[in-house]
Amino acid sequence: MIEENKTKFDLAESLFRRGEYQEAISLLEKIRKSSPEEESVILLLAWAYYDSGDTRKAEKCLNILLEKELKRRVFTGFAFDELVRIYKQEKNFKKLVKITSFFWTKI
Repeated sequence: MIEENKTKFDLAESLFRRGEYQEAISLLEKIRKSSPEEESVILLLAWAYYDSGDTRKAEKCLNILLEKELKRRVFTGFAFDELVRIYKQEKNFKKLVKITSFFWTKI
């Protein structure tokens, strides 16, 4: 991550910790435009969206991370775990079954 974006990311992280989700999201989206592959930005963006009540956008971010994880030789499963947690909390059993079924076809 370039230094300018690192400074912005630190500020976004601070905003997120203070519960200023919309401000954090706005800053993270700007960072993401210039560094679209930066996974730490996508992850914090997912959490900020989720904590702000926008589950759909949080899922979108986590699915981007999941696709990246599936392409690696070493699967960390972090995005998968977060999606499962969200689907369980939201009692969205259809998506929970879909993602777990999808995962098992990939390994």
